[in-house]
Amino acid sequence: MALFISDLAFGAEHLNSVKLGVLCASAISAALGLLMLAWLSSARPGDPVPVAQP
Repeated sequence: MALFISDLAFGAEHLNSVKLGVLCASAISAALGLLMLAWLSSARPGDPVPVAQP
């Protein structure tokens, strides 16, 4: 969707820069999301360890 809107908003001389910017922003967003997910789902010291009941 961002590429479609940028195609309408910017001329041909800026379109490659806009596409690169959208691609980089998407990659940074994905990396930050993965880091945040890993950080929030990691076990912290002092947290009780769940034990499976038979």
